[in-house]
Amino acid sequence: MKIDTYRSKRARDQYLTVPAGTDISTLSLPAQLADLFTDREQFSSGNDINQGEPRAGMNTTEILADIAQQGFAAHWATTTVKTSGRY
Repeated sequence: MKIDTYRSKRARDQYLTVPAGTDISTLSLPAQLADLFTDREQFSSGNDINQGEPRAGMNTTEILADIAQQGFAAHWATTTVKTSGRY
């Protein structure tokens, strides 16, 4: 499935994923999510994901199930980078 992912500008670790080309202003989001994603930026566009496929910050099985059930998937992701200071 091709997807578009948006990131909340208010909570930078919160993402909303929808089928590619979806106008998210037409979705019936719960009030808390609608508030979080009023101010948003497009994080990625037209990416193809498959169930069970490993992706950083995404559980593709859960995301695809949520999209099938409600038309969107709300998820959270953080990235931590650790370096040893040596090469």
